[in-house]
Amino acid sequence: MIQPRMPWIRTVEPEDADGRLAEAYAWQARKLGRPTEFTQLGSLDAEVVHARLILYRASENVPSRLTRVQRLLIGYLTSILNFTPHCASLARTQLCGLENGEEVMRALDHHEYESLAAPDAALAHYVVKLTLTPG
Repeated sequence: MIQPRMPWIRTVEPEDADGRLAEAYAWQARKLGRPTEFTQLGSLDAEVVHARLILYRASENVPSRLTRVQRLLIGYLTSILNFTPHCASLARTQLCGLENGEEVMRALDHHEYESLAAPDAALAHYVVKLTLTPG
């Protein structure tokens, strides 16, 4: 899924970054191949970008019985259901790097949860229930 750029928000492109911002972009690029669109949205303040990446790393390393795919499924689907595709950019990038990740994204994008493995389908249905239930 291609995300539209927000022309009213100034950002620093990766090839134009220097100093701390270049370090932060390189840090994320080592893991994901490039900095995400959401990371670039904070690019006018390199310290904010660094703080966000530290938060991501901490939250990704919390012990859990969920698989990596399941964690990303939750983040990606919640963002899609909340109409915040910019928030989905990290999970989308990470899912694409995993075996069967693109198939998982396709199933989530098309609400075809039953095409997922049974535990993942149940998790997707639960995310929908929690996200779309008022209150």
